[in-house]
Amino acid sequence: MSENKTDETKNPRSFEERVFARFDAVDSRLDAVDSRLGALENRVGKLESKRYDTKPIWEQALASIAETNQKLAETNQKLAETNERMDRGFDLLRNEMKAEFSAVRNEMKTEFTAVRHEIEHSLRGVDRKIDVLNQNIFNFQVDQRYVDRRLAELESQIKPT
Repeated sequence: MSENKTDETKNPRSFEERVFARFDAVDSRLDAVDSRLGALENRVGKLESKRYDTKPIWEQALASIAETNQKLAETNQKLAETNERMDRGFDLLRNEMKAEFSAVRNEMKTEFTAVRHEIEHSLRGVDRKIDVLNQNIFNFQVDQRYVDRRLAELESQIKPT
């Protein structure tokens, strides 16, 4: 048997034609890879250009955020100052109210003392009047008993005929 395998192929083309056909196939595949690589480079280039395009937007956004933070800090400072002023105002109002309440309390004590004195004076007068009234009723009852006793004596002296 012979070791010549080229004779066994049923391909009518020669060895050189087949090798060149393979080279052509590899070449066409390399061309396809090259075109795909070119497309990929284009896409990467577009993405990089967009990245550079967004850099100013990010810088603007960061500047805006920094400005907002600054305004918030200023607002917080103003709120703290306002709270301090309000606290001082509340302290002043509280002190004024305490002073007013103290004055009203003292005035009420004075007035209540005067009213208490008047009531006690009036009650002493009522006590005296009640005492006089009781004395009159007592005297009236004494007189009534005297009259009842005298009437009973008179009735006992008169004899029916």
